[in-house]
Amino acid sequence: SETVSVSRHTVLLDEEGNAWTFGNNFRGQLGLGDQTNRDTPTKIPNLPPIKDVSAGGNHTVLLDEASNVWVFGGNEVGQLGQGNHRSAIPIQIPSLPPIKAVSAGLTYTVLLDEEGKVWVFGSNHNNQLGLGDMLGELKIRNTPAQIPNLPPIKAVSAGAQHTVLLDDKGKVWSFGNAAYGQLGRVTFKGSATPAYIPLLPPIQALSAGD
Repeated sequence: SETVSVSRHTVLLDEEGNAWTFGNNFRGQLGLGDQTNRDTPTKIPNLPPIKDVSAGGNHTVLLDEASNVWVFGGNEVGQLGQGNHRSAIPIQIPSLPPIKAVSAGLTYTVLLDEEGKVWVFGSNHNNQLGLGDMLGELKIRNTPAQIPNLPPIKAVSAGAQHTVLLDDKGKVWSFGNAAYGQLGRVTFKGSATPAYIPLLPPIQALSAGD
């Protein structure tokens, strides 16, 4: 079963490209090399300039100005994309194409590369990785996998157990858990592959909640 301690932490990015963190640090998700909680912002040392940040359940994802991805924190279900390795300091994910956006879900991670392709890893217990696994039989992906058969994507957002994507035509695609209708497709049945939400005007931004 999917058992991950849900933490409460915050990540900030300043105008000089420094990342600051505070809050719960039980799994090292503050990236400071320890498991000590912080109630005031602390700058993460020894990082290149950062341009995007995202906080998940107990892991954190950063994108540097050279389009490399850095991760740290819990990795119980592969949400760091580093095999079975967990880290309390930022480590770079190897062998990725240049990335332009990152989104940390509750127990998984979604990346968008500069060509509009989407990469996912972590928990797949509710098919929130969108890889078409039948009935979620591949419940964990601990290295990045590309979602096939998508149009060019320009924005991504990871929720708790569902994911939404925005393509370059303004259409929204969703997949994962639909128990509360969060896929927006008049169904409470989940989806293992992306499908677009009908009857919408062109969309320019999106965000998946918990």
